[in-house]
Amino acid sequence: MLMVIAAVAIAACALAAWLAGELAALLPSRQQNWFVAAALVLAALEVIFLDAPRVPREPTQSLGALALVLFAGVFADASGLLVLSLSMATGEPWLVASGGAVAVIGVMGAAVLAGSDWEKLPRLPLRWSIGVLLLAGGAIIVFSS
Repeated sequence: MLMVIAAVAIAACALAAWLAGELAALLPSRQQNWFVAAALVLAALEVIFLDAPRVPREPTQSLGALALVLFAGVFADASGLLVLSLSMATGEPWLVASGGAVAVIGVMGAAVLAGSDWEKLPRLPLRWSIGVLLLAGGAIIVFSS
């Protein structure tokens, strides 16, 4: 399962980085900074207000189905939007994609290795702490540009 997570993280972040390379010419650099700030705020709101279900169930036990759902989640989630926006703003899409893939592999790998103990983490304080940090990052970008 860890290999599927790694492959999905790399593929989804690479696709977001490639898409950023195609879209970067459409936005001037000032709007790219605002796009990063908006992505950080949206990620913060997602982290704070959208909680994962307690025990997700995968009815087929298929690695292909798992890969498809994880790919859609990583690419279309806040992490994919952050990779896209940061790739556009920095002009280094493959470095950003590499960092995004490492982050996704780290979090999902930790969840797999933790198993049922993952549910014992104090998710509410973690969600609020991470959300506040993301909001602060967005505010710093907005007020510095």
